[in-house]
Amino acid sequence: TRLLLKLIGDGAGGPSPARGGSLERCMGGGAVFHRDIGRYRPQCGGRCLVADVEEDSAVIWTFALVVIPPVFCLCLTVPPIADQSSSVTLPATLGGVVFLFLVSTLYFLLSVMFTEPGILVVADLEADDEKEGSYLHEGYMHDGGHHVTHVVVRGKLVDIAARRAKMCRQTDCCVDRFDHFCPWVGNAIGRRNYRSFIFFLVSVLGLSLSVNLTSIIRITPGEARADAWFDSTGQHPVALGLFLLTLLALMSLTGLFSYHAWLISIATTTNEHMKGTWRDESNPHDRGFYANWKHFLCDANPPSFLSETEQDALLIDFDSSLEVVGYSLQRLE
Repeated sequence: TRLLLKLIGDGAGGPSPARGGSLERCMGGGAVFHRDIGRYRPQCGGRCLVADVEEDSAVIWTFALVVIPPVFCLCLTVPPIADQSSSVTLPATLGGVVFLFLVSTLYFLLSVMFTEPGILVVADLEADDEKEGSYLHEGYMHDGGHHVTHVVVRGKLVDIAARRAKMCRQTDCCVDRFDHFCPWVGNAIGRRNYRSFIFFLVSVLGLSLSVNLTSIIRITPGEARADAWFDSTGQHPVALGLFLLTLLALMSLTGLFSYHAWLISIATTTNEHMKGTWRDESNPHDRGFYANWKHFLCDANPPSFLSETEQDALLIDFDSSLEVVGYSLQRLE
């Protein structure tokens, strides 16, 4: 039997190569998408995919928490410090640092949201042979009836475990080196956007710390008396509110970043750690602390595999030949 990977839907609905800037190459790997993939929808002229997961997303709260406190800090906390300071160096430095971390945080947040996380072509080989269309896997959607065991990577049929991949329930896609689904960014975190996610955490930590320190400077009284501190906090409610909010953010984000820093150090994903994948055996991906961090920081972001699926010259051997010309797997007589 010959198995053909064919495009389901519009005849010209697959991704096509396109040139673009570095950010575009990061987001879509140079591909232009014209159709939905699982619960991902093409945006920005098809140059990026955005997950339509409103019921599982808290992105609007993320933007509010990222933007509102720094704006309050820049508008209501830094100017009074400038009025009280004999030098412009301190308020200018505080405002500049807060602004730079705000820009950095927004950049990496958008990068994580719009970067295709590493969606793989699914081969549902455990379907019932006698059922009509049983080898058809609609786009990347997981119908829940069959366990996905294999994916197609560069024309080769690969076991899903070899790619450390997993079907993401929220996005209905199989994600390469799946880490977790993050509601705060509204996207699955996988091989292609994990580094941006970590940089987003670092940026949010820096933003929270800079706003927190600015609030402390604003609240600090001129006299080192206990009652002076109480009076000062009562006189500056905005700075006090920013201090408490960013203190909570620092405590939670420090724990989250420390957890992921530990995972990077041992070359393990959140999914693998939660399942205990390497509990009873050695992790073959662990190359040591230094090598793991070097791999994380220095290796180039891999291109999207979606742009490769349209190359009809990719052939593989798995009981029969497979021709990669689209997204889905179907048995042909």
